[in-house]
Amino acid sequence: MLPKKHRIQRKDFDRFFKSARPHHTPSLSIRIAPIPIGDTHQMTQCSCVISKKVSKLSPMRHLIRRRVYSILRDHISEIPASSIIIHAKKSGDFSFDNLKKEIDGVIVKIFK
Repeated sequence: MLPKKHRIQRKDFDRFFKSARPHHTPSLSIRIAPIPIGDTHQMTQCSCVISKKVSKLSPMRHLIRRRVYSILRDHISEIPASSIIIHAKKSGDFSFDNLKKEIDGVIVKIFK
């Protein structure tokens, strides 16, 4: 799990979601928005959204969320201050290796 300081607060979610640029992979929709200079949160913040359409079972949704946060934790120090919102698609493959490949591909493409 990511520390609380690296998670997007509920009150800021809509603002970042609307201003973020989407990037799509087969299993995920990843929205990334830079955090403006002067904002109170000058660090990378992340959020993971898994709807009940992906899985009716909450343990499965929590498993996907934990996997995503685990992958993001490895990259959090090398990403400049931005907000990242990851939304799981209904027809995705949510194995750890597949999620890692997709998230790493988008992060490398955007930030390197």
